[in-house]
Amino acid sequence: MVPQRRGGLGPEFQMDQRPDDGCGLGFDSDLLEQDFEILGKPTLKCDLQLTSQ
Repeated sequence: MVPQRRGGLGPEFQMDQRPDDGCGLGFDSDLLEQDFEILGKPTLKCDLQLTSQ
């Protein structure tokens, strides 16, 4: 059986698709609320806001 090559970033075989694949796209935003430090010295403070339209 030859897999169909239609492009995209999905798995090569449909049976390799896991139902939780889309869950890996998120990230922990709690780290964004803390000051950034290198070797204990603060180097950068960010104020990020996410908006949706």
